[in-house]
Amino acid sequence: MKKALLVLSLIVVFTVNLHSGITIHVKYDATGSNNGTSWTDAYTSFQSALAAAVSGDQIWVAKGTYKPSYDYELGGGSRFYHFRMIEGVAIYGGFAGSETAVSERTNFGAGQANETILSGDLNGNDDKDKGDSYHVFYHPGGLGLTSSAVLDGFTIKGGNANGSYTHNRGGGMANYTSSSPTINNCTFTSNLAYLNGGGMYNEYSSPTLTNCTFTSNPAYDGGGMWNESSSPTLTNCTFTSNVVPDIGGGMYNNYHSSPTLTNCTFTSNSAAYNGAGGGMYNFDSSSPTLTNCTFTSNFALSAGGGMFNENSSPNLTNCTFTSNSVSVAGPGNGGGMCNFSSSPTLTNCTFTSDTAVNGGGMLNYDASSPTLNNCTFTSNFAFSSGGGMWNEFSSPTLNNCTFSSNSVPGSGGGMVNGGTVSGGGSSPILTNCTFTSNSAGDGGGMANYISSSPTLNNCIIWGNEASTNGDEFWINYATITLNYSCYANASGDIYISGGTFADTNHNITSDPQFVGSSINPAHPYSILGTSPCADAGNDSYNSQAYDIRGVGYPRKLNNTTGGVGTIDMGAYEYKIGDDPLTSVETGIASTPKKFTLSQNYPNPFNPSTKISFNLLSKSFVSLKVYDLIGREVSTIVSEELSAGNHSCQWNAANVPSGIYFYRLQAGSFSETKKLVLLR
Repeated sequence: MKKALLVLSLIVVFTVNLHSGITIHVKYDATGSNNGTSWTDAYTSFQSALAAAVSGDQIWVAKGTYKPSYDYELGGGSRFYHFRMIEGVAIYGGFAGSETAVSERTNFGAGQANETILSGDLNGNDDKDKGDSYHVFYHPGGLGLTSSAVLDGFTIKGGNANGSYTHNRGGGMANYTSSSPTINNCTFTSNLAYLNGGGMYNEYSSPTLTNCTFTSNPAYDGGGMWNESSSPTLTNCTFTSNVVPDIGGGMYNNYHSSPTLTNCTFTSNSAAYNGAGGGMYNFDSSSPTLTNCTFTSNFALSAGGGMFNENSSPNLTNCTFTSNSVSVAGPGNGGGMCNFSSSPTLTNCTFTSDTAVNGGGMLNYDASSPTLNNCTFTSNFAFSSGGGMWNEFSSPTLNNCTFSSNSVPGSGGGMVNGGTVSGGGSSPILTNCTFTSNSAGDGGGMANYISSSPTLNNCIIWGNEASTNGDEFWINYATITLNYSCYANASGDIYISGGTFADTNHNITSDPQFVGSSINPAHPYSILGTSPCADAGNDSYNSQAYDIRGVGYPRKLNNTTGGVGTIDMGAYEYKIGDDPLTSVETGIASTPKKFTLSQNYPNPFNPSTKISFNLLSKSFVSLKVYDLIGREVSTIVSEELSAGNHSCQWNAANVPSGIYFYRLQAGSFSETKKLVLLR
């Protein structure tokens, strides 16, 4: 009896080992026995390999295109054909068909020689039609996939999730309850979802993705990815050219979804027709964490070209928002970011060249109170209000932030704070912030409307410009309080139409002596050692350990000894050995209006007009014309020009009548003005 049991045990062990650690090969043109045991005898069908695999196996798939052929007993015909990952099975694509190790794979990315495609385009016509699979991968609840289920080195394309629930979500991959596989080195492209998640849909699932790309995936919401009560982890991932008509072009995070994103890029995604959150949309207590992420050239028709947050509070560190935009045809709020009843935290983030109707860089609305530390707003543009930031019934907290070269034809080049008599206003608190070289019609540095009451501590407001009223401040039945701050108070700098300008608490009105761009182009608004702003702040207002430059540039330094001392005014702390004590540069500090853009003449015009501008240093100059929805109409100048006065003609003979905007960018300076073509 014992001998029989021993034999039976050996058989069981042998059987388990037989199915543990096996490598199953797939090669579409293999001509051997097609049992998966080698490249010669590989399966020609990926579906066959999945049917043979058990936990502990690996599946190696050679270059080529593979399509699903099994519905996993869902019924309904070929549209229900799909692939399913398997718990404990690692699936690798991108092989040429001769390798003996996964590490030997080369050139297996999208469009490369060994690209391995898993496609739901069953008809092979590249059209989204009724012959396509609903999903390339479909993981229903109950599979229990964990990180040991691995997919690595594939292009997933051609899924067409236009069926009924649950087959109207996740054209590329649909992960339902407790499906959290590992996805590496994969590209999700040209997948469609009638409802959510063209590239990927996650519901109560949190996959881990590394080095993945989501491109050209359309859906109604969440073109690249939709997360529902899910918190995936993404590292080195790219979302590009995904498009939705509604919300979340690149990614939509819904209902307590808090993904973690590191080194991820969102580029040229759009919420194009009625939409918000071109790059990302966060809703209903979703608080993703983003580190070292970039949002570039994303677009939304309504709000939040780069990101829209509604009742959500994401945490962003070292993130950049560049050239994101919203259309002037819609509400057009928040080119870089729009916050609605949301309070995100941003640290070391940059908003540059973002465009909107209101809030070129950021718009905060309906009791939004974000916290911004060491953030930069530069060269953002708004068509109406708030070139850098627009606050409506919101009270953000800003520490060590700079607003420079933001512009708007209307009000608030750097910032607008708005409200109503009945609804209250905005009461932001700004500590050690610098506003300079911003431009507007009213309130070049800051415009404050009814019932708003901003407080500025240890700040510098200098060298801003308004074409109508208030170079530095424009106040309309609002109250602004300055403590230990430096501001310009020459004629025309402060405009008050009702309200209060409280400036009695240790403020100064002397030139802050910025270092300037010719000495420190990366940090032109740092201050000289001889600046009256050095050691002139109040330590109690600021709890930040470092200035806007971060680690290595501590706050509260003595400007003569370099030891512990009193905090400086502005976003920068003078540091002996790093910042110059004095300067021979006669730059923005003593001549704050060194760059000027004149109103075109004649205006209105037909068909040509003259545009003049002044440069006080050699600069690369861009002068472009845009239409009312922000589309580039013409490039007039794009070259390096010497210091001095310049003028040029714009001939609009082939352009229809209407209102246009022309924008000058020269180094860190930018300004926009309106022109009218009238035939």
